[in-house]
Amino acid sequence: MISRLRAVARDGAIAALGSSRPGRPRLSRAEASEAAALRAEVERLGRTVVEQAVELAVLRGRAGWG
Repeated sequence: MISRLRAVARDGAIAALGSSRPGRPRLSRAEASEAAALRAEVERLGRTVVEQAVELAVLRGRAGWG
């Protein structure tokens, strides 16, 4: 009985491994589109932060002159 359970478990594991693919799962078209939109938003927000940091540095520089 136990040997039969082991054989069934082994065969099931081998079948599952055989049907699986290595690496990360592929994104669906909708997920890829959403990921691209989110990357663009991160890039846009990063540029905004840089612009604000430059503006703050300029303003603080002017305040130091006065």
